[in-house]
Amino acid sequence: MDYISSKNCRYPVFSCEVAIVGSGAAGMCAADELGSLGKDVIVITDHLRGGTSRCAGSDKQTYYKLTTSGKGKDSVKSMAEAIFEGGSTHGDIALTLASNSLYSFYKLVLAGVPFPSNEYGEYVGYKTDHDDSVRATSCGPLTSRYMAEKLEASARRYKNVRFISDAFVFEICKDGSNVNGIAAVSKKNVCKDNPYGVFFVHFSDLVWATGGPSTIYSKTVYPTSQGCSFSPAILAGCRMVNLTESQYGIASTKFRWNLSGSYQQAIPRYVSVNKKGTEHEFLYDYMSEDEVLINTFLKGYQWPFSSDRLSGSSKVDLAVESEILKGRKVYLDYTHNPKTYRFSTLHKEAKQYLINSGANKKTPFERLNAINPKAVKLYKDHRIDLSKDYLEIAVCAQHLNGGFEIDCDGKSTNTDHLYFAGECAGTYGVKRPGGSALLAGQVFAHRASESISHSDGNDSDFKKSITRLNSNLL
Repeated sequence: MDYISSKNCRYPVFSCEVAIVGSGAAGMCAADELGSLGKDVIVITDHLRGGTSRCAGSDKQTYYKLTTSGKGKDSVKSMAEAIFEGGSTHGDIALTLASNSLYSFYKLVLAGVPFPSNEYGEYVGYKTDHDDSVRATSCGPLTSRYMAEKLEASARRYKNVRFISDAFVFEICKDGSNVNGIAAVSKKNVCKDNPYGVFFVHFSDLVWATGGPSTIYSKTVYPTSQGCSFSPAILAGCRMVNLTESQYGIASTKFRWNLSGSYQQAIPRYVSVNKKGTEHEFLYDYMSEDEVLINTFLKGYQWPFSSDRLSGSSKVDLAVESEILKGRKVYLDYTHNPKTYRFSTLHKEAKQYLINSGANKKTPFERLNAINPKAVKLYKDHRIDLSKDYLEIAVCAQHLNGGFEIDCDGKSTNTDHLYFAGECAGTYGVKRPGGSALLAGQVFAHRASESISHSDGNDSDFKKSITRLNSNLL
């Protein structure tokens, strides 16, 4: 470790071949791959056990990949077309995602992520948002947590992978178009004679994997531990795309969690409560009796709000938001059926699903527990008992599908030696297939690692770029 001295302070400078900022599933994938390639790596993170990958999910958090079970036909081309048709995704990016989906999936399997398979080794699939195939798979509500944990454990096998936690990166150092260092503040202070906790990391390549801009939204399902860090890359001049493409959906607010899949397929009752405590089953004010039941059920498959579904399931989102704007609190109630619920008169799709799931039960709670007991346990673990407690909800920001513009290797399109992986990479529009966010984080962490392993290094002047920092610091 070297030092830079200024104003009676010594600022530590760590050196490595590759720096990774962020410790979610994408950042840990890059650390694991680069570690296996023999690269000297430092991972810098604000909160090693925090962030969206570790602390967020849904009823059965989805990973999207080529079909690996059943008799249906699938191909790289058809999967790429499904991603491309969602809009705001370049064709070469879509093709890269589809082409690398199985490599990234089986890497997770080998790392120990418990994706379910049958006795023949088929990794079974199901239908997800904005896709008519069965490419989706899941190992439950905590899929991304398992991914981050298993990839971290794998990365820690390599002595050439080091970690600096409890640190916030506030500036990317550049020499012309080349990035070659970062400036950060350590909460724990990495050097005893540096009272401000400032330190630098010098590298040849940088992988930025910090997640999305969670703190800019008033209603959000991002976990409180997700702080984001877009500003250093913005100030470094990195080109951005699709910043309008934020994804919204119905989520719980006391404990932040997406209410997709089985939470809706159990057909709970939607209730709003005024300041006097008077309950009102409000969906019937916004749609017909038949629409209430089928649109509630379809929110499981069609959880994200979409302008294409304003005459269908997205009516539910609009109704929820309208009630909140009236000053009412809105809840999901799993203890009572919607007032017109009759199993015999349900839409055939909902009826068949409940039969196949063994969930033709009397109450929404019993149906949810039959479909997905882990979804019930998750809330119970956070002191919310869905068998008796109402669940407060809102239409919340969940994911930014835009971000920094990248090429097929995950590299910034206008800044050299800088790569983006995970939510910070602007690869999708709002109609992306469900689970494709987890896919993209893994694919572009892998592609970035491959690109870095074949690069010629970085000859830019690190000391020159540091001197351009704020004179108050140096």
